[in-house]
Amino acid sequence: MRRTSTLALALAYAVVASLIASRMEAVFAFRLPLIAIPSFPWRLLALALLLVLTATIPMLRRAIRETLEGCVEGGEKRKRGWALSMLILVSYILSFYLLHLVVTNRRGLITSGGSANRSSSLPLSYSLEKTGSPPISNNSFIVSQPVAWIEVPYSILAIAGLAFLLTSVATLAYVVYGVVSGRSEEDVTTSSGLEEGVLRITSLAIGEIEEGDPRKAIVLYFLRLCTLLRAYGLDIRENFTAREVEFYVRRVISRVPAEPLHRLVELFEEARYSAHPLTSDLREEALSCLRRVESWLVELRGVRVA
Repeated sequence: MRRTSTLALALAYAVVASLIASRMEAVFAFRLPLIAIPSFPWRLLALALLLVLTATIPMLRRAIRETLEGCVEGGEKRKRGWALSMLILVSYILSFYLLHLVVTNRRGLITSGGSANRSSSLPLSYSLEKTGSPPISNNSFIVSQPVAWIEVPYSILAIAGLAFLLTSVATLAYVVYGVVSGRSEEDVTTSSGLEEGVLRITSLAIGEIEEGDPRKAIVLYFLRLCTLLRAYGLDIRENFTAREVEFYVRRVISRVPAEPLHRLVELFEEARYSAHPLTSDLREEALSCLRRVESWLVELRGVRVA
């Protein structure tokens, strides 16, 4: 469910950022009272929200990648799935920029003459004041500050609207898929041999850490996981990272505790790629994580380690 919440969160950030960046034109477009606050730092707020959206890009890319990799197998298909996830990500982010164009040009909000009609121009900055004379239309106003203009053909706006619609539908489909598959995964039972194999490997790693070198034991733990997963038909390649191994373990044993397993990945990276000795605190943390995984597997399978 983590990928579902990530997609939903990124979608919410992007919508809010787009609406704020449009400086309340969306409110004006729907003929609701427009509260113009010239002194309010709209640009700063829009920038902050867009920066937050940018910060979610790695999570969003990973979420889409996990979703797609759950549907493909094999090396070449996995590469195509990763490329497709990046393509979807780019279109997802760009669609919100195009949404900004659509929102600010809805119903021809701004014209160079200051009245509302069907114009193909987009202002970058302006403030609004109500006119003292009877309005030409419900949306009439004057421009009281100099404005900058960008010509935006309506054909582009139509394409932008279609792109946003399609991307929104695709995003909604991913969210629905995440909810449905998240529930169905809880009912999926993996091979008892695989679960017992992970249990044996975990128990062996606990004994090795208690009796010997924790660095070697943690590295061997992931190498043994790779061997076990290959034995059950998964395409675990030699150049896989520990994070990719974690992904496959969680895929075949969907309810395995995420937090201790992810922490073991971080400890593996420190053990594998650092030169300094592992402290006693890290040793105890590794033991704690392994014992949590072991306890969960014992409870799941109803077996005891021989």
